[in-house]
Amino acid sequence: MAPKSTHSTVLQFDTRQMCFLRSAIQGESIEAVDFQERLGAWHVEDGSLQEALNDFVAGHNLKDDQVYLVVPRHEATARILTLPSEDPVEIASMVALSAEEFVPYAASELLIDQCIIEQQGNGESVVLAVLVHQDVINGYLKLLESAGISPIQIFFSTACLASACAAAKPPGAEDRYGVAHISPSAIEVVVMEGKKLRYTRGVATHHDWNVPDAEEAREELAIEVRSSLSAYRRESEDGLGANQVFFSSQGMKLDALCELVAHEVGKDCFVAGNGVKLVSAGAEKLPAPLLTALGALLSVAGSAPWTVRLLPQRLSRIQDLHVLKAHLSRVGVTALVILLAGLALFIQMVFQRRALIGELEAQAATLRPSASDVSAKQDQMRIVAQQVSREGSVLELLATLVSAAPDSGMNITRFSFDRGSGINFWGRAKTKDHVFRYLDQLRERGTGPLEILQRAHSVYEQEAQERNEPIFNYQIEIPFEDLEAENDAGSLAPTTE
Repeated sequence: MAPKSTHSTVLQFDTRQMCFLRSAIQGESIEAVDFQERLGAWHVEDGSLQEALNDFVAGHNLKDDQVYLVVPRHEATARILTLPSEDPVEIASMVALSAEEFVPYAASELLIDQCIIEQQGNGESVVLAVLVHQDVINGYLKLLESAGISPIQIFFSTACLASACAAAKPPGAEDRYGVAHISPSAIEVVVMEGKKLRYTRGVATHHDWNVPDAEEAREELAIEVRSSLSAYRRESEDGLGANQVFFSSQGMKLDALCELVAHEVGKDCFVAGNGVKLVSAGAEKLPAPLLTALGALLSVAGSAPWTVRLLPQRLSRIQDLHVLKAHLSRVGVTALVILLAGLALFIQMVFQRRALIGELEAQAATLRPSASDVSAKQDQMRIVAQQVSREGSVLELLATLVSAAPDSGMNITRFSFDRGSGINFWGRAKTKDHVFRYLDQLRERGTGPLEILQRAHSVYEQEAQERNEPIFNYQIEIPFEDLEAENDAGSLAPTTE
């Protein structure tokens, strides 16, 4: 299931200690929200570790967080290699092919990842290669699954510790310095040169570092730190070592321990003060530098220079599906909100328009009698206007009929006007062509108020004799029917004879 909280929590646990750092991440900004730890002496075999983890997870509601696990250095094999490639895909293939040279296991039994520490510019890269047996990771996953947690990712402590130092150099550190991170079950040492990781080493141990005057614990810590710095000096190209050591922890007090170890190691020892630089808020909630946990949060925020991921591929696919499902859920919720908002707006618009229609209908009902009176008066005024208008009168029509007639070859003997039916006139013409040319002349003059002339058509042309010469009697009709339907201005038919 998708996480119920937006908190990103880094969880670290073993048979001696359980602790988590809860944070709120916005972009690359990290706010420390809470840190809790529990010390004890548990065992996997008798189930006491599982029981303690269940109580720890339930007591702090870790099931609701996005949980990230950190695997300690001593649980894996890590090598800093120089490989002849700058392509991450080729580098991954080289590391996988040479994996069996570093561990006594078949490559199929290993979880392998790597990160490029430095590209040297000559086609070679310095790479941190990490190999861990699947049983180690599966052991952690089994405990977490029983506690109700499915981790989003599993990080490697060395990459986290080095990333924290590269992102924020400890105050007062020289260009080359060592960092020792201690927990009740392990000691991890890295050597940094500027912002580059140069050396890493981790050993398992069992001490209560909160008792700084414990002789055995102080001696073992001094021996491991001294051995790590000596090993780095032997492996370094210039044969020089680190003269400063900065201490980090998973919640233990370090001030008194640094003073005691400094005398045994013969180096300047300090508490790493760069942890507060890595958080934008909530630094007061960090009881110790917590560099490993803070480096893991840098990877979560996407700002870590190096990240090693050890989550098995099958779980990575499940997490990808969860992320996709959560994304689709957010998209679905957004779409639903938009749909509901659009529906509410539509309903509101429908009600508004119905209310407006009702209001307009009420106003129309109030104004309808007056509008009917106005319309009737307008019709009467139009009739009066037509009666007094000179345009389109019967006299104008008659004048046009006469002026359109040819000068010779035909005459008009009779003219009839009826306001209900139209105009008819008769005459005689020498040929039918005279009649047709006359009709063409009438229709051409049928514009504006005289548009009615375009209706002129011949009713008949009958052959006859006059003074022993052949002639044609004709009748031309100009009808008024349906004139009002075709002309919004009203009938062009004259109202007087």
